[in-house]
Amino acid sequence: MKPEINEIRRRLKDLGATFETERSGYIPVRRRATAKILEYRTYDTTPILRRVRQDVIRNFVYKNIVSVKRFGIIRALLMKECIMYKDPDIRFRITPLYITNVTFHLLSGRITGEIASRFENNSVEGEEGHYEVWRWRACPTDPDLYEWKKIPESAMLRPEYRHICIEENTNATIADIRKSISEYVSKGSYIDVKATFETTGLGDFIWSLLQYFIRGSLTTRDGYDVTVYYRWKGQIQSISRHIDARVVLPVVGSVHWSLD
Repeated sequence: MKPEINEIRRRLKDLGATFETERSGYIPVRRRATAKILEYRTYDTTPILRRVRQDVIRNFVYKNIVSVKRFGIIRALLMKECIMYKDPDIRFRITPLYITNVTFHLLSGRITGEIASRFENNSVEGEEGHYEVWRWRACPTDPDLYEWKKIPESAMLRPEYRHICIEENTNATIADIRKSISEYVSKGSYIDVKATFETTGLGDFIWSLLQYFIRGSLTTRDGYDVTVYYRWKGQIQSISRHIDARVVLPVVGSVHWSLD
C-alpha cells in the first residue's frame, strides 16, 4: 500500500497540490470560468392520463363546487356558475450553475461535492371567466359575456427534479441527484438550489477527472427530469418535462483531495 500512496503523492505534486496533512490537501483551480449554455432542449413528458384527470375530471368537479359555494346548496339546484378558462402558460428553465466543495477520495475512487442549479419561472398566470345562469340553460360561448379575473397562484411553481450530470470528455457520471424544493417560486423570479452528490466506482477515471476539474471548468451533458406543481381549477396540478443541456460548468473554489 505504501508504494501506491507514494505514487499518488508524486502525481498530486505534479498537479500542484498543497498538502495540509499527509493524507489531505487541495489543488487551486487554474482559472475562473463562467457558466455557458451550449445547447438546451425541452420535451413534454406529462402522462396522458394525468392530463385527462386534470383537464376534464377536475374541471367538472371544480365547477360544481364553485356553484355550491356561490349559491348555497338549495339555490345551486336552480342556478349554476358558468366558468371559462384561459389556461396558465407554464414556462420554466432549469440549468446548472457551478460545482463546488469538491473532494476527490483517491483511494476509494469517489468524488463528493455540491452542484448548484438555477430554476427560473417565466410562467403567465391563467384566468377564470364567470357567468351566472339558470341551471337548465346552456352556458354562453361568447367570452365577452364573462367576468374575467387572473389567478396569481396558477403561475407559482414548486419544482422537484432528478439531475444527471456527465463529464463530456470521459463520459463519466459526476452526479445523479434528486431534489425537491419546498417553496413556490413566483412568476418572473428564480431560485438557486445546491444539492450534494457522491459518485463512486470511478476507478482510473478519477485522475482524468481531477485534471479536468482543476482547469476551472468542465463541459458537461446534463439531463433534468422535472415535475412542477401549481394551483389551478381549485386543485394542485402538475406537468413534467425532460431537459437536455450541454454546458460549460465552472468549478468554484479549490479542489480538495483525500487519501481515503
